[in-house]
Amino acid sequence: MPSRPALLAVLIACVACCAGGAGAHPFHVSIAEAEFDRASGSLQVSLRLDPNDLETALERRAGENLTLERMDDLDGALRDYVREVFVLSLPGGEPAPIDWAGHELGPRSLWCYFELRCFDLAGTHLSNTALFGIGADQANTVNLTIDGDLRSFVFTEESPRELVLPARADAPEPSACRSEVLFIQGFFELWREENPDADFDSFANALAPGFTLMAPGLETPIDRGTTVGRIFEQRGQWSGRDTSTRVEEYREREIGQGIFLVTYVVRHLDAGETIRRLRLSAVLERSDEGPRGFRWLHVDESELPIDGSD
Repeated sequence: MPSRPALLAVLIACVACCAGGAGAHPFHVSIAEAEFDRASGSLQVSLRLDPNDLETALERRAGENLTLERMDDLDGALRDYVREVFVLSLPGGEPAPIDWAGHELGPRSLWCYFELRCFDLAGTHLSNTALFGIGADQANTVNLTIDGDLRSFVFTEESPRELVLPARADAPEPSACRSEVLFIQGFFELWREENPDADFDSFANALAPGFTLMAPGLETPIDRGTTVGRIFEQRGQWSGRDTSTRVEEYREREIGQGIFLVTYVVRHLDAGETIRRLRLSAVLERSDEGPRGFRWLHVDESELPIDGSD
C-alpha cells in the first residue's frame, strides 16, 4: 500500500490552505493516495476520512445511531461503504473488484486500505463520492501515481467522476466476452483468498449444463459438477498469501452465431514473482441464462514455462 508520510504531508498542506482562519466555516475534505502496480494488476489505495463525518454517513445507511469504536463489524461496514463510494469503472462499464486490506481508527482520522483490481488504467473512470451529502462543500482529492507520474483528481458533488487515462488508440472496443473472462478470473482470486466478495453461485451458474474442463494432470475432461466441486474445495487456499493473477495475451473470435473461441494466458504471482503460467482456450456462448449474458461450454488449460517463453 502507498506510504502514509507522503499523504500526511499533502493533508497538512491542504488543511493549512483551507482553514482560512478561526472564523471560517468548516471545509470538508478527504484525501486518498493511490498507486498503480502493473506487476500485480491493481490500484493500491490509502483513503483518509473524517471519523465524525463517516459516523454520520454510516448512521444514515444503517438507519440507526452508531459509534465507530463500538461497532461489532466496523471493518465490514467500511468495506461495503468504500465499495459503494470509491469506484474504478473498467472500459466495459463494470466496477473493478475490491480487495479489502483493513483500516486504522484514530481520534482525528480513519484510514482505509484496499486494492482495486485492473490490468490497465487506459479507458477507466474513477469516482469518489465519500461523505457526499454530509458536508455541503465536501471535496475528495485522489493523488494517483502511474509509472512514477503523479496525477491529482478532485471530486465534488458537481464533478463526481473523472477519466483516469484515455483509451489507447490501438485498443479494441470493450468486449462483453472479455469482461466475462475477467470477471471469472477475478472470482477465482477472491474465492481462493476467502474474500467475502466472491460470488460462488454466479460462477457456477455461468457454466453450461454440458460444460467440460481439460486441465493439466487430467487424462480425460471432467464435467460441470466435478469442476464446480474442484473449485469449491479451493476456497481459502491463498488466504494470508500475497498472491495474485494477471490475464495476458487475450484474443477472441466468433466461430459461430453467438459462439466465441477465446484464448488467453493467466500468470500467477506470489509476492510479485511469477510462480505459474497457464494458457487457456475456452468456448463461450451468448445466453440469457448466463449471469452476465454468457455461458461457458468448454475450457482447455495447458502449462507454460514460467520464464515467459512458449
